[in-house]
Amino acid sequence: MTEGKIDNLYSLNDGQEPPPTQWIGGKAAGLMNLCTTEQLKRHVPRGFAVSEAFFQTWMNEVLASNEYKAATDQNSGVLSTKAETGHSSESDAQQLARSGGGCAFVCTRGGCDGASFAGVFVTKLGVSVDHVELALRGCFASVFDQKVSQYGHTGWHPTNFSAVVMEMVEPSKAGVAFSANPLNSDLDEMVVNSSWGLGESVVDGSIMADRFIWDKLGSVVLETKIGNKERERRVCPSGGGVEELQVSEQRAGQGVYVLVGL
Repeated sequence: MTEGKIDNLYSLNDGQEPPPTQWIGGKAAGLMNLCTTEQLKRHVPRGFAVSEAFFQTWMNEVLASNEYKAATDQNSGVLSTKAETGHSSESDAQQLARSGGGCAFVCTRGGCDGASFAGVFVTKLGVSVDHVELALRGCFASVFDQKVSQYGHTGWHPTNFSAVVMEMVEPSKAGVAFSANPLNSDLDEMVVNSSWGLGESVVDGSIMADRFIWDKLGSVVLETKIGNKERERRVCPSGGGVEELQVSEQRAGQGVYVLVGL
């Protein structure tokens, strides 16, 4: 993974202070801030931020297109297709390949125009180095999805876009932690939802995950609910993409415990 800045790409891991958040999005800025602390840096997978300026050429191409000028609520899919299949310069591909090294990646969406847009943009998992640009195209294309327009109350003018590309972690189990209990708003309780394999199935609700409620003050589990985790998702061993596998009845009924710092 290339360290430092290369034409609108910013390393997450070189310990430098992040550029303005509006350039790279809140997710990337937060990760770069973590990497300024030596104790926390080792917990952040290698990666880089793809800034708003990098995507500007792609954005301008869509804005100048006939598809954009004719866009309405009813034909938003045409815009997304235009964004995903647009022309990239050779320098774009070279930058991404040079920064990618020999790793597998997850491409995630960045912030737009000061709003979080959490969960609205597309995320690509298990992306091989040769397909980083294609994956970014897919993430970028989701800017023009109807739900983004509705969320941002921006009509049909697309928002600015940035993204994060990170080394793919292949966990045997994963989970999502809430630092306050979302069920009762108790700040002294933490909720952890977990399952086998990648955390994607926990996030999108496609399986019934385990749920653990912790007392943060006493560091004890207050409630345990074991879900029926019939399937798990893992990175394809052949390289690229994610596969869904059946979980045995025995494993489905086991509790999936993940370590969370209290």
